[in-house]
Amino acid sequence: LVAGPLASDEFASCGNYYGPAPKVWSPLEGIKKYATSTDTVQFVMALDNVTDDSKNFTNCTSAAQQSDVVVLVIGIDQKIEGEDKDRKLIDLPGAQKELVEETALAAK
Repeated sequence: LVAGPLASDEFASCGNYYGPAPKVWSPLEGIKKYATSTDTVQFVMALDNVTDDSKNFTNCTSAAQQSDVVVLVIGIDQKIEGEDKDRKLIDLPGAQKELVEETALAAK
């Protein structure tokens, strides 16, 4: 299972570097690229964006219960931090901390 608000985001890992990259892969694309033919890679968004605080993790926790491996891709993106846009707190934004806690409890 690959889940989280940044799992399918190609550019979140680039930060504020905008140089010419030959190819930028999202974490989900990278994991799918290296998965074997017998692996099943399931994707669940879990949160609409990094500041989503809906706390509706049922789709993620249900998938985690059935998965052998869970990769949560969380953090921040350029919408909430960058040049001239600093945060006062370094906590995970939105409901990401709760996503991690509930998914960890549900995982095998």
